[in-house]
Amino acid sequence: MGWLYIPCAYSQPPISKNRLWMEKPRELFDGWYFESCTSLIQKQEVLQGSRKVGLSASFVSCADDFVADKNVLKYLPREEEQNQIIARFKEQETDENT
Repeated sequence: MGWLYIPCAYSQPPISKNRLWMEKPRELFDGWYFESCTSLIQKQEVLQGSRKVGLSASFVSCADDFVADKNVLKYLPREEEQNQIIARFKEQETDENT
């Protein structure tokens, strides 16, 4: 297909494999680009549309706050949660090596 339709106020889709029309293309992954020369409102429209491609509501909320230059610390795990996550990773790593 070569582009991802997310409804917003663009003449071209803001996420596309065709970066030739973009003023400031930013590579996302696997040949996909995002037109980064956008307003805050346009970026937020893209983020809200990203729910349709499977991103979680909490990730979209975090990204939306980040783009709006708001504090994102509330989305990060607390120290106790961090330690639990690390312990689970280590446990999985041990299981895979045995």
